[in-house]
Amino acid sequence: MKLSKKSGSEQTGRNYLFCLPRFCEYAGTTPDEPVEEREKEIGSSDRFMRRRAEDRLDEWFAFLNETGSTRTGGKYARNIGKS
Repeated sequence: MKLSKKSGSEQTGRNYLFCLPRFCEYAGTTPDEPVEEREKEIGSSDRFMRRRAEDRLDEWFAFLNETGSTRTGGKYARNIGKS
C-alpha cells in the first residue's frame, strides 16, 4: 500500500503504518481491502454505506477499550482512523 502525499507529515505516515496492520488483524482483511472499500463507499449515494468505514473503526475502538488497550493507545488509534 502506498500512502498519498496528502497523508500529511512523515510522522502521520508512520502512525498509519503502525495502526493499519492492527486494524486489519482485527477486521480480518489485508491492508489494501479497507482502502479499496472506502474508495467505493465514498462514491455511494447511500449515506449509510458512506458511513460504513467510520462504523467499522468505531467497533475497533470499542474493542480496544474493552480489551484493556491503554487510553492513550485507543485515543491514538481513533485519531489515526479519523484522519
